[in-house]
Amino acid sequence: MRLPVYLICFGLMGLAACGAWAADISDQYEWDRVWIGGGGYQTGVVSHPTISGLLYLKGDVMGLHRRKPDERRWTQTAWDFNPDQGGISGCGGVAIDPRDGAVAYTTFGSREGKVMGLYKTTDYGTHWKQILHVWEATNLGDERKWANNVALDPNNPDILYFGSRNDGLFRSLDGGQTFDQKPHPDVPASPDKRKKGKHKKGDTKLDLITGAVGTRAIVIDPRETLDHPKRSRVIYLSIYTQGVWRSLDGGTTFAPMDGSPAHVRFLKRAANGTLYALGTFGEGLWKYDGQWSQLLQGNHRALAVDPHDPHGLKLFMAVGGSPDAYMRSVDGGETWQSLKKGDGWREQLPGDWNLRTAGAAVSSLDFDLSTPNRLFSCDAFGVWETNDPWATPIVWKPMHEGCEGTVSFALSCPPDNGNVAPLYSGGSDANNYVHLNPTGAYPTEKLAPVRPPKEGTQYLAYCSDYDFCMTRPNVIYRVVQAHNRRQYVVKTTNGGLKPKDWQVVASSHKDSPLARPLAWNGRMRKLAVSATDPDAVFMAGRGGYGNHYTTDGGKTWTRLTGVVPKDEGFIVQGGWSMYGTDKPICADRVDGNYIYAYRKKQFYRSNNKGVNGSWTRPFKFPAHRAPNTWKTCAINLSAAPGHAGHLALGLGKSGLWLTTDHGDTWRKVETIADCRNAGWGKKAPNSKYATLYIHARIGEQWGIYRSTDMARTWDRITPDHIAFSTVSNLVGDLQTFGTVYFSNSGNGVVYGKLRSN
Repeated sequence: MRLPVYLICFGLMGLAACGAWAADISDQYEWDRVWIGGGGYQTGVVSHPTISGLLYLKGDVMGLHRRKPDERRWTQTAWDFNPDQGGISGCGGVAIDPRDGAVAYTTFGSREGKVMGLYKTTDYGTHWKQILHVWEATNLGDERKWANNVALDPNNPDILYFGSRNDGLFRSLDGGQTFDQKPHPDVPASPDKRKKGKHKKGDTKLDLITGAVGTRAIVIDPRETLDHPKRSRVIYLSIYTQGVWRSLDGGTTFAPMDGSPAHVRFLKRAANGTLYALGTFGEGLWKYDGQWSQLLQGNHRALAVDPHDPHGLKLFMAVGGSPDAYMRSVDGGETWQSLKKGDGWREQLPGDWNLRTAGAAVSSLDFDLSTPNRLFSCDAFGVWETNDPWATPIVWKPMHEGCEGTVSFALSCPPDNGNVAPLYSGGSDANNYVHLNPTGAYPTEKLAPVRPPKEGTQYLAYCSDYDFCMTRPNVIYRVVQAHNRRQYVVKTTNGGLKPKDWQVVASSHKDSPLARPLAWNGRMRKLAVSATDPDAVFMAGRGGYGNHYTTDGGKTWTRLTGVVPKDEGFIVQGGWSMYGTDKPICADRVDGNYIYAYRKKQFYRSNNKGVNGSWTRPFKFPAHRAPNTWKTCAINLSAAPGHAGHLALGLGKSGLWLTTDHGDTWRKVETIADCRNAGWGKKAPNSKYATLYIHARIGEQWGIYRSTDMARTWDRITPDHIAFSTVSNLVGDLQTFGTVYFSNSGNGVVYGKLRSN
């Protein structure tokens, strides 16, 4: 279908002053995640009580995944959110309707207020509708390691309970169509302690980290019912710092339970009605069977109670370790068996790839409600299952297929010269990867270790950028951080397909000339490599860390002076650490002398590889309306392959700007109201230009668009139900026409490709 889109066309590009069109070709595309396998922080599996295999997987920054009974891969939900709504940061709780598996409820947290709250789906998570707008956490740090704060009454699933972090307990009697006018009067709310002046003497460390945590678990005992309306009589709540509360009249009133632990993280009910509570800060494990009693002291990570044991005696826990150990009991917690890796448990790893081993800071343990003896373990890098948690040793099998939770900061797609991969990726925690088959196989290599002189082998934790030499694409640079918190610039001259192919050319070691510019707390860096000189590299920093360049392949570096006020870096936006994903610099992809930069409405240009004395300010933009979002790219400068001086600049709410004369003059594409990212890919057959991809809003439609004729016309390549709330590091594949990649804020790396490919 053709949708009218009108551009202001300008003579410098040879474009006629006429209307252009945007075609919806989304049916020609498929969308999924690049295979990495796991990553992020998985925080719990929720299963349907009767439909075996219907599962939801919660994540801290990756939102929510779903698996149906006939599926072997997780499917990302909530791709219908767009940047105007705000980016989803994590999922707190999930409840699936026992009568209809297509219906589920969840909470989404965010750093943008309007997207927070309680949501409902009626199509297995393809679309979500906000049914209650209240403050919900972003699920970062210790905020992510909590039980389920959403519950449906098993005796009447139209009755929905939602425990908020700030505002107390909410209840709906009609499946979320309406809610009680006010939060429940008996249940205390938790004012947000993170606001200035709200910290009090005696607050625990967790109080200060998480602020308001409110009602963190809801457990309903279905064994007794009341009428008008029909509902379960007994309901339990865990309210952080307030202990366990209980209603004996179907939710009409609640009162605290004497003797319960105060800081409850997990609250689980056994089939016989026994209640188990796992506390924090050394409170250990507690049991309620008419009165509260402590079973264990100390700190433990997670708790599961076997729902298929009619006697309520089978318990499973995770405890700390490296990797974590597990504990299990078959007598209601009176005695325990410790299970350490080796004799107690082991993994069954796939032959081709695995991101991490099991037991990496376990966040949740969950039994499958519909399948006996199936237990899930979630941790910092994945989700695992065992079909016999009572065997010795326990065998954990990975369930990472389709579950992509890495936070990617850097993507690079060099053109093919016979010795480079189509995609290189890097990000937070989970490392740097070489992808020889990004859309159909796990990475061929982790680019994990670096070996700086006199420092010994260091293992990488972060990567903030890659760039390559266009005429010699086997020469690639990247900026990385190791677990020792030192920064490095590393380089390969042969495509970098193996870790040994990369050499350190700059370090933040105290004896290095780049010790200050590469300091850990200024770790967001972006690179621009000359198109014709593989030894000429420009590195932009943030704020006082400045900009630096090398002309000898990284042997020596010089700070740029006299160009930016106070000699600050070109990077302005930053957020926390490296989560700022703007890229305000690039190298011309044809003329190796030109380096370009953007900062605070000013366009900068060097005609001599970025060195001092070569910079001018040829153009100043009238405005820059950056979106007020977190981890949302709003400045993205990129150069077109094959055409010297042709650039695209995405400026968020100030739209998309183009130039064909090295930035002397710029023109805005007026119909693009908001452009969050722009990048170039391989040109189409018989096309003059490289393909320009953008994440933008044209009219009222958000999505990924492409142009094969330098913005004369646009094709929308995402369907109506895919908008992507957060897109960063957008790059086109320079080896395959029609393929595009981008980072998706904790959802790994997303690809779109033609089905014919």
